[in-house]
Amino acid sequence: MECGVLTQRNFGGSLSTPSQNASFLPGFPDISKPAQITSILFKFLAVLLTVGVLFGCKTELMTEIFLRDILDVAETGESVSFPSRLMIPISNQDNCEKDRAKILGVLGRYATLKFLNCESLKGEMFDAMNVEVETLITKGSATPVQGLFGVALVEQDGKLVLQARLSENVDRAVKELDDLYIMTSVNLNELQVRITINNDTRQTRQVSVDSAFVDGQPVDESAMFTLKRRGAIELKPSDVRTRAMVQTRKARIATVAL
Repeated sequence: MECGVLTQRNFGGSLSTPSQNASFLPGFPDISKPAQITSILFKFLAVLLTVGVLFGCKTELMTEIFLRDILDVAETGESVSFPSRLMIPISNQDNCEKDRAKILGVLGRYATLKFLNCESLKGEMFDAMNVEVETLITKGSATPVQGLFGVALVEQDGKLVLQARLSENVDRAVKELDDLYIMTSVNLNELQVRITINNDTRQTRQVSVDSAFVDGQPVDESAMFTLKRRGAIELKPSDVRTRAMVQTRKARIATVAL
């Protein structure tokens, strides 16, 4: 898990001298004393570090798409739901219940989800909370996105274009999380997405991908991948593709030949 999601918010105003502030803070220690100032600074830094840990690493979205579901939606027009996993950084596994109540309290207002677990990440300064989020595959890009995100199928030249889509609920959820953790700001441009495409049909399928890492290898221009029965590929969209998804609420994942 890489770090760097958070951007510190800018606070306006200027610093006043201790004598100007001391009389206006009833119940607070006399900050005109150097020892008191040092103590307050240490406490303030501790708060910053604790809050920064919560969203200090990139949130990851992992999902698995089955071609049988894709073809069924294309044929019938009926939406199909499947689970996606959202891995959210937390300060410590020991704080799981506290963070669970806060984060799920926000996300649960906008999507159907299920708490999975909190896990300790070896070798990392952060742990993670795993949440299962209901995701819908829908036919046509005009269908409104339900929940937080979804997949839309668009037919073009005898092929199915798979689009990752974000709903306006994502912006609302991010704002609420920003308000909840007032010292930090969630940056969706740092979102990491991993998508596995599985061929669970009875025949070999052709899948075209561009601007992504495919099974760990970089793919710039459009490349065709042959998926045999029960075959699979893992996609990690490029930063440009992910940012396009965040800013325009949609981005091409792959193209499936019919």
